[in-house]
Amino acid sequence: MTHADSSLIQQLTQPNQLAFWYRWHRRIGLLAAIPAILWALSGLAHPIMTRLFPSAIAMKPPAEIINQAGQSLAEVMQAAGIQQLAAARLYGRAGLPVYQIREPGHTTWRYFNAATSEEILSGDQEQAIALARHFTGDTRSPIRNATLITQFDVDYLPVNRLLPVWRVSFERDDNLRAYVETSPARLSALMDDRKATFQNVFRLIHSWTWAEELPVARRITMSLILFAAALATLFGVMVYMKQHRRLGYPANRRWHRRLGLLAGLSMLAFTSSGILHLWLKQPLPLMPHIEQTIQTSLLTAKLSSLQAGATLVILDGRPAWQQKQPQSMADHGHTHHGATGKPASLSVSHYLDATDGSPLEHGETRYIRQLASALIGQPLPSSPPYQWVTRFEGEYGFINKRLPVVHVQFAGDSYYIEPTTSTLAATVHPANRVEGYAFSWLHKVHWLDVLGKNGRDGLLGCFALLNAVTIGFGLWMWWQRRQPRQG
Repeated sequence: MTHADSSLIQQLTQPNQLAFWYRWHRRIGLLAAIPAILWALSGLAHPIMTRLFPSAIAMKPPAEIINQAGQSLAEVMQAAGIQQLAAARLYGRAGLPVYQIREPGHTTWRYFNAATSEEILSGDQEQAIALARHFTGDTRSPIRNATLITQFDVDYLPVNRLLPVWRVSFERDDNLRAYVETSPARLSALMDDRKATFQNVFRLIHSWTWAEELPVARRITMSLILFAAALATLFGVMVYMKQHRRLGYPANRRWHRRLGLLAGLSMLAFTSSGILHLWLKQPLPLMPHIEQTIQTSLLTAKLSSLQAGATLVILDGRPAWQQKQPQSMADHGHTHHGATGKPASLSVSHYLDATDGSPLEHGETRYIRQLASALIGQPLPSSPPYQWVTRFEGEYGFINKRLPVVHVQFAGDSYYIEPTTSTLAATVHPANRVEGYAFSWLHKVHWLDVLGKNGRDGLLGCFALLNAVTIGFGLWMWWQRRQPRQG
């Protein structure tokens, strides 16, 4: 075949190829247009609205100080007639030593003055209200009510992870609600009427919660629309490549193609990561927790040997007090994933025998091995490698709520364990890791974190708006073609 023959064939087939790309770009695009616009606009609204939501004034719990003497936990429990405990913690309330205890089978905490052995009635509710005022910075508004929440609901969604929590409602025009955990003391969520409304609308539009009763149909339909949007984008790029040098097209078509070229990569990133998220994202599991039973008669260690924040655990079958090292974890500045974790040799906690207050050698390593083996369900080596995670980052993101945690790797999986509550905070399998990185980098564009939160969200919003406008131009051109020509 001569060069002339090849050129002739190319000239004859090129219009057919162009017609094919254009025809299917239009047909498939029409199927995905409205859902894609709604996804783009709700995605655009998300970073805008989050800046209008209530935010915490304080990110850390109030400092706990103990400057008075007190009795051992065994003496206080004997006076109260309590023989068994599931959990206990020592904390300081205005300098006063207070034992925060939970009995087996109970969800609420009871509070006892370590100096007098007297119970502080409604202590957990009072602590919840004090924490809510601390985190919100609102010390003046009346409290409408404080309710213990033991199940997730439409206001407090499963994404918040922590249960049980107290919902402290303020008497304010915005009906501010603070969800707080009292042991350990931390803020789980802030909610007001505006955030609740946006949250419900966003979930309806962006996550299709209206179809949650049909999970398989919902997943398949959303995936088909996302795939159609991606395919329409690719066909549109092909049309542009075939015609970008031709002149004489209307202005709306030229702008549709220019904007589409700019938006194309972001559309492919959003749709591909959305499909992966639909099929690989695992439902948030219940966080396994080791429930322990401790005889109170054994807890005879003097209060003077303990510090505020000491937590009662069982180590090798014996009760022990878990405490932070004199130097805080923040002083070391280690994190996991992307930076570094704290090596096991640099312990951040130490353990005391709960009977006499004597230090337990290698207590942290022993306890983490014991706890990890129980939560994972497999025996670990005597000195398992682990790292402390003190900041939400990488695969252990803010959604997991709990800090500090210990990262343990076993059989290719990552386990994040909170030693103070004996809870498995997160499990990351290889498939979860792929989906997590894809969603973080392609859907939430965390690779732009170098620009700061405002810069990243601003650029993300621009791409979302660009996609909505591009699709809108396409719909407008389709509508114009359907109108009867004048004259």
